[in-house]
Amino acid sequence: YYTNAYGSTSCTPCDEGFYANTIGQATCTPCDAGFYTSKNGSEVCDKCKVGTSQPSIGQSSCIDCNTGEYSAFAASISCLPCASGKYANETRSNFCTSCDPGTFQSNTGQDQCDDCLPGKYNDNKGQSKCSSCSSGFHMPYYGATICLECDAGTFQSRSGEDDCEECAAGYFNPSTGQGSCQPCPSGTFTNITGQTSCFDCPEGTFTSASGSSQCLPCNPGTYNPTTGQAACLPCNPGEYQDEYGKSTCVDCG
Repeated sequence: YYTNAYGSTSCTPCDEGFYANTIGQATCTPCDAGFYTSKNGSEVCDKCKVGTSQPSIGQSSCIDCNTGEYSAFAASISCLPCASGKYANETRSNFCTSCDPGTFQSNTGQDQCDDCLPGKYNDNKGQSKCSSCSSGFHMPYYGATICLECDAGTFQSRSGEDDCEECAAGYFNPSTGQGSCQPCPSGTFTNITGQTSCFDCPEGTFTSASGSSQCLPCNPGTYNPTTGQAACLPCNPGEYQDEYGKSTCVDCG
């Protein structure tokens, strides 16, 4: 209570937001920032509770922290924005929650986290960004915590991709998680995409180049009696062959 007039017959209670903690006061003192009192005639001010703040003096209430903000200590003069990688989705929060694996938040003061985009992942909590899937891996879904290996017969040469590509004709991939496909060795081929192995060239054919999608017939004068060959054999003396793609030569006579 206080009185600031001469000849007073009574004292006046301090207004809300003000206090007098000693007797004989001519004025009341405003509550400090971070404090309040909602009662008339207060002797002390109360601390603002966690999850609230008050930046001004002489106040009768505290201000709730907004979503995306928090106040961890009593008598706070301001609420703090949640750091990147964290969020607060309720008012009056006294802490921020770490983003779950598979999510992220790159900005401060947010009330939610975002899912990692396809081609990216996050296997830890509280992250401000997602990592790109490495070459040989992919992720077609949102909110992933891992990346998936490319299947055998496929590849992915780039990072951060949401799918894998089939090996082209003439190429193969026997293993998972690869960043490139292998060319078919000479003497072998594949004429379809997405293969895990190559086929031997049939008898009477050959291919000398790697990465072939077809085999070539042996020329006249040559032959090939076995599969998977990089070259044809010339007919021996006393033999001939006047057709393409043959596995034997013909005796003269």
